[in-house]
Amino acid sequence: MLIYILCFCFLSSGIYLLLCDLLHIPTLASSHAAMEIARGGKSKVWKADTLLLALASKLSPYIKLNLQQKKNLEASLLYAGINMQPETYLANAIIKLLLKMLLLFPFTITLPVMDLVVIWWAVNSFFADIGSAQKMVKEKREQIERELPRFVATIEQQLHSNRNILAILIGYKSSAGEAFRNELELTIADMQSGIPEQALVRMEARVNSIMMSETVRGLLAVMRGDNGAMHFSMLANDFKKQERQQLNMIAMKRPDGLKVFNYLVLAGFFITLVVPIAMYLMDLLHQMAG
Repeated sequence: MLIYILCFCFLSSGIYLLLCDLLHIPTLASSHAAMEIARGGKSKVWKADTLLLALASKLSPYIKLNLQQKKNLEASLLYAGINMQPETYLANAIIKLLLKMLLLFPFTITLPVMDLVVIWWAVNSFFADIGSAQKMVKEKREQIERELPRFVATIEQQLHSNRNILAILIGYKSSAGEAFRNELELTIADMQSGIPEQALVRMEARVNSIMMSETVRGLLAVMRGDNGAMHFSMLANDFKKQERQQLNMIAMKRPDGLKVFNYLVLAGFFITLVVPIAMYLMDLLHQMAG
């Protein structure tokens, strides 16, 4: 078994080095340094990530997407903060799938029954990697939507004394959560450097939420001269109702999550009850046999 494992490792390393030379892949150190600069120190870059990205960049030209697929995926990656082209993102997931499938070779020789487990793990991880951008977008959208009721209520109060939408956004930014604060910073910079109405429309398109669409519609109405106080008052009431419904749904799901711990407590009770009895019976059997 040790010889098989060593042969597999050396053969894989040799194939990798030959492919790197044939495909003119940059060295690992230079690619790692480029990724560190691109991320700006926001997160640690592992050597494995650098290697995967280098291989994905060579595979990406062979991945073809239609215009709509590319546009949708590009928007999701941009909003999720993933600095990749759509083709490179898909190629990265494919490379991970192929590397995980390499485990089939040693398992086929030593433990064939594990092949199905490896295939299931690789395919499941592939779909998880493909959907990671959408998952991040969904989480970011949910964070912003949870904060919109307080944001709308603040606008309702501010409109009685201040109708400068840019000033209201700047004032709220300091107390906003991380996801919404980043969105507000981008929108404020866009409003200051361009047309404010278009900046708000772009924020609505990025978040892609019904709640945000209603909020932006009210902000645009105020910027065009409407009163807007009644709109935001009704909107704040609707958002509070939605927030209460979401909290009720979360509370209803909690008992299902606690059932696992109830089962663990019950299992522990049976173990503490059964184990001493079993030990006593074993001792009794040994005495009888003796």
